[in-house]
Amino acid sequence: MKLYSAFRNAHFAFFCFFVFTATPKILVSQQIEVREGIEMKKIQYSPWVDIPVTVHRSTDSPYEVSAKKADYGYGVDQGISKIPVLAFVNDRGIAWLGPERDIYVETEVEIIGLSFPGSGFVRWSESLIKLDSASPEKSLDYIVRQFDEKITLKQLSNAWNSDVFTDLRNAFNPWFFSAQRWSSEPGSFTKIAAVMMEEGNLRLAIENSTSGRTGTVWIDPLSRRVCKATEGDEETFPRRVAPWGETTIEVHRNQMPSPVSLRAQEAVYGYCVDIAWDGPQGPYYLLKIPVVAFMFDDEGGAWVGPRQDFYIRTALGIIGGRLHRNHLLWGRSMIGGATEQNAAGGVSDLIHLFESQYDVMALYKAWSAGGDEALERKSPNRSIDLSVVFDPEFFKDVEDAPTPQAPDSGLDEAALVQKELESRNRILERQLGVLRDGASITQVEFNETELRLNISNPHWNRSGSVWIDIESGKVLKAREDSESK
Repeated sequence: MKLYSAFRNAHFAFFCFFVFTATPKILVSQQIEVREGIEMKKIQYSPWVDIPVTVHRSTDSPYEVSAKKADYGYGVDQGISKIPVLAFVNDRGIAWLGPERDIYVETEVEIIGLSFPGSGFVRWSESLIKLDSASPEKSLDYIVRQFDEKITLKQLSNAWNSDVFTDLRNAFNPWFFSAQRWSSEPGSFTKIAAVMMEEGNLRLAIENSTSGRTGTVWIDPLSRRVCKATEGDEETFPRRVAPWGETTIEVHRNQMPSPVSLRAQEAVYGYCVDIAWDGPQGPYYLLKIPVVAFMFDDEGGAWVGPRQDFYIRTALGIIGGRLHRNHLLWGRSMIGGATEQNAAGGVSDLIHLFESQYDVMALYKAWSAGGDEALERKSPNRSIDLSVVFDPEFFKDVEDAPTPQAPDSGLDEAALVQKELESRNRILERQLGVLRDGASITQVEFNETELRLNISNPHWNRSGSVWIDIESGKVLKAREDSESK
């Protein structure tokens, strides 16, 4: 009995020790809020302590500032959430008050915080307080008091879970932020190895500790856009494969017998498409997308986007169209409202707008789906399936024709791998509209409401015409050879 009593007393003592050491000490309870029927308390779990913080300047070298840090959070019936909070003010009176972040950047008017989860995203945050000439104080103690007295749980939670991100994944080669190819593991093994400001842009050196890959990215801290990225010696963003150079394009106008020829600028940008391939570091296909920029000198209207088979000047603006196998893809300029009003400098200004807002994924979608991703509903359909109005065999490619296949016998392993890779590349090129050995548009005519396209497939001795309503994008009729359908 004495042994049991001693064991019970020891167990109770251990339980008390565990509870009082495992439960965080609540120092301050400032506010109580009810959110979605749940009572939440703003709780301070640790006292404010002094720590040094490095701040990067957009126009000068980084500096160190004295800051205060404390752990705050909110308690609910389901559990506890803790958020580290940081406060500091620099010698210019610009303050930071908000969740602790990995990096701080001072601009002309504010301090921006950003964190790097490691999965290919940069999360941006702004200070919860802005000091100006009307602020009664600009001391660090004043900022701390403002947090305790005025910052709500909702403000703190929203700042901690900021949804302002910069996606870095398309700025690098495929699988840069993965442990290995096809990996679905979280990207905690990628980290920022170095930070510096360079010509007003934030330069981040990134390392993948698992794969050993390293890269550098330049980000504009004001627009939060990627300006440039490299992996090793290779420029992976914007990945301009060919520089801008002069070319000519033709634009068809309402009821005009022939198109007008315009001077334009053209460049080629690359987009990496992964190839289904075994192994941790399989190859990728570099899709080369030609981009054209032009504008009317006398009529207004402009185009910046993937090169098209034809362009027409309509009441809706300039519309471009491209035949991709049996689909007619069309849309408008990728730069919304690209007219003389916002491109007074001509084509050079259009190119600047395009590059300053460059989004490689938007370019890929524009190429593969036709035109601007954010077309208004009144614009034509972005993809029209012409196989429903023509015989399905009308759009057959050369590849569809039976051809004798060279035997694989006698090829070594490297040659077999290369042959398989070339075969997969051809499939991708055909799917992506790079390899075009089927039907093509031979003539374009349109009036105010209708567009007529003459289409020919010389490999299979087929030809026909299709009439499309410009406003709705619907097919009005089609004719193959001498038969209407």
